[in-house]
Parts: sequence; C-alpha cells; structure tokens
Amino acid sequence: MGIWVAKPSIGKSDSVVWKRAANREQAGWRAVGGRLFLTEGRLLFQPNRLDALLGGKYWECDLSGIASLGKLSPDGKPFSGGIRTRLRIALQDGSVEKFVVNSVDKVINLLRAATTEERVDLVDERSPRNLVWWAATILMFVLGSGWLVWKSFIFH
Repeated sequence: MGIWVAKPSIGKSDSVVWKRAANREQAGWRAVGGRLFLTEGRLLFQPNRLDALLGGKYWECDLSGIASLGKLSPDGKPFSGGIRTRLRIALQDGSVEKFVVNSVDKVINLLRAATTEERVDLVDERSPRNLVWWAATILMFVLGSGWLVWKSFIFH
C-alpha cells in the first residue's frame, strides 16, 4: 500500500473501499499509528511500520461483528489519544475499540452506512488543512529555528 503503512492482508475477493489515517488505542495506554481500512465485509487496522516494530498490533473485525458506533469524549490521557474525541466501536463480543480519526462524525456516518448494508458513496472527504493551521505550523518552525540559532550564537 505504501512505504509507511504496509498493505493489509485482504483476500482476492475482498477490496478496500475506504481508508483513513488513524491511531488505535492498545493496551489501554498507548495510541498506535496506522491506517483504518474498510473493505466490503471487514474493518481493519494496519499499524505503520515503525509502530509494528514497537509492538503495534494488526486488528480486524467483520462488519457484522460491530454492535455499535459512537464518539468517546476526551479523558485527558495523552499517550492513548485521550486528548481528542475518539471513534468508539463496540463489538458483539463485548470488547470496545478506540480510534483517533479526523472528522470523527463523518467516519461514524460512513461506518454506520456500511454496517447497515445501505449503499452510499464511500468517497473519502478529506478537508484540506486551512490557512491558519499552516501559518501556525510555519510560525512555530521559524520561532523554534530562530531560538536554536540564537542559543548557539550566544553560548558558543
């Protein structure tokens, strides 16, 4: 699939219909980076290559195994993605999976449509980053670089 995230293991009769960058809570305290994939019959999480080397686990479930979808309010735990509102997937076996994804409401609607067998257009509607975000990122980079240059000039 790519250099950063390996291709998920799907059968020849199955195909990916949607994908999105995501972090999955693992072991109750750690967010593993990777990608969430929706196929015609399953939902998969493939960790990125670095997190896979550091113990990040592959996860999958059949769409029929999903009991409910919803949002999970932030709980303040920074290493598990708890600073953001997360996607909450309750499974038929009683377990709960938590994912950090952008546009969580759109993802929930898309997954609900997929689990109820409704046919919807599964176009990934990524909104481009806005100008404020880019300006803040560039400003932080410039200020950080300026601090390092000033510090090395003064102390050397």
